[in-house]
Amino acid sequence: MCFLLAFTLFGCGAEDTAQPDGEQESFTEGLEYSFSGGTYTVTGVGVATDKDLKIPKKYNGIAVDGISDNAFEDDVNITSVKINGNIRIGRRAFSGCTGLTLVEVNGGEIGDSAFFGCKNLEVLFIGDDVTAIREDAFYGCGKLTVVHLGAGVKSIEDMAFDKCVRLSAVYYKGSVEDKSKISCEEIFNSYLFNAAWYYYSPDEPPLNEEGTAYDGNYWYYDVDGTVTVREYKKE
Repeated sequence: MCFLLAFTLFGCGAEDTAQPDGEQESFTEGLEYSFSGGTYTVTGVGVATDKDLKIPKKYNGIAVDGISDNAFEDDVNITSVKINGNIRIGRRAFSGCTGLTLVEVNGGEIGDSAFFGCKNLEVLFIGDDVTAIREDAFYGCGKLTVVHLGAGVKSIEDMAFDKCVRLSAVYYKGSVEDKSKISCEEIFNSYLFNAAWYYYSPDEPPLNEEGTAYDGNYWYYDVDGTVTVREYKKE
């Protein structure tokens, strides 16, 4: 006979230590977790007081694989979120978090309406290990201007970026060919696809037929890690 163990706890004190791959990981203390099926899920703010949330890859040496539905919904005190590891962000997990200005998601998938109505979100980082952005994920993020989009994204569902009226630039880690393989109805994500797309090019990109400019928009990481747009300068 097999019993499924599930319980809720608050991370605090000396036990609140995450050590992914043998290294100390900085993360928010006091979050609420549940344990089930051998992994942890973040279920709420618990007793945490950080305005800048950091969700770990591991908690007490065990993988964190999800953020539950509605976990932080309508929490106006959160100003930024950094999510490490391959974590599934649940439905409406951060919906209505109107204090959010910066979000970084490094892996997993972004669930339905996960950041719905985060009207003050300005910059979004989506890492290479994120595979899917579900329906309405960033709907109504009216101040979102820049998206850094990882090459691992395979699916962007309907209206994921609808009403993102100020979205002007997408810094894509992939190529034009990679972009064409993303499963997405562009008509339902027009704000995303009408923005200027810049493609990652660590080396000098090709020129146009006239040899007067690059054949497209490109970016690279500068020596200090800054995202930098490539500008052609004739020698």
